[in-house]
Amino acid sequence: MQSKHCSELAGIYSEHGASKVVALCHPLRQMVVPRLGLRRARKLARNFAQFGQGDDVVVHLFSGAVFIFFIMLKYMPEQARQSIRAVVFESSPMDCGAEQFGRYVSWRLGRTYRPLYAAPFVPLRPMTGITRRFEAQLREGRFILAPEAKIHFIQCKDDQIVDASYIDDYRRQLEARGHDTSERTYSGARHCRALSDCPADYRTDMAGLLHAYWGEAGIRSETSHQL
Repeated sequence: MQSKHCSELAGIYSEHGASKVVALCHPLRQMVVPRLGLRRARKLARNFAQFGQGDDVVVHLFSGAVFIFFIMLKYMPEQARQSIRAVVFESSPMDCGAEQFGRYVSWRLGRTYRPLYAAPFVPLRPMTGITRRFEAQLREGRFILAPEAKIHFIQCKDDQIVDASYIDDYRRQLEARGHDTSERTYSGARHCRALSDCPADYRTDMAGLLHAYWGEAGIRSETSHQL
C-alpha cells in the first residue's frame, strides 16, 4: 500500500463521520524484520497514547501491517487501547509462519503456491528475528483489544496471499472473547484492492459499516487510522 492507494478510502471515512483521518504506510522491511517493526510500533504507540476516554478511534489495517499493530497495542496505555472502538482487517490478518512468506513469494512470481516456496523461509525466519518469542508477542497482541471493540474483516475470495482458515479461526476466537465481528468477502478482487476492483459494492458496504459504528451505536469518530 502507498499513500495514493489510501486517499480514496480516507475520503470514504471523511464522508461518513471521521473528523480526522491519518494514513500510515510502512515499508515492507518494517513488516518482516521484527527489530525494525518494533521501532515503528513503539513510535506509533506514543502517537496513539494521546487518545483516551471520550475519543473514538477506528483502525483500518491492510495485509502485513497487522504485525506492527499487534506489537503496538502492547506498548499503548490501557486508556488509549480503550479508545479503539473498531478495527477493520482488510486482506488481513496474516500469520508469520514460513508458509505465509511462501504464499507471498509465489504471488509475486505469479505462480500457484506450493510448499517449495516456503522451504527457504524455515531457516531464514529466525535469522531475521522471527523467533518463538516474537511469535508469542504477536499471539498476545491479537487479544488485548477491549472486548467492546467491533471487528470487521474484508477479504478477497481469490486472494493468494492470505490463509482464509487462519482468519476464520481468529474470528472465532475473537467472538469467544466477546467481540462483535462481521465479514465481507469480494469475488474477483485482488489482495488489498477491493476498493479498486469492486468500487460500488465496497463504497456501499463501508457506508453501512460506518453508519453502524457511528450512527446506530452513537459513536462519533475523532480519528481513523489506516495502517
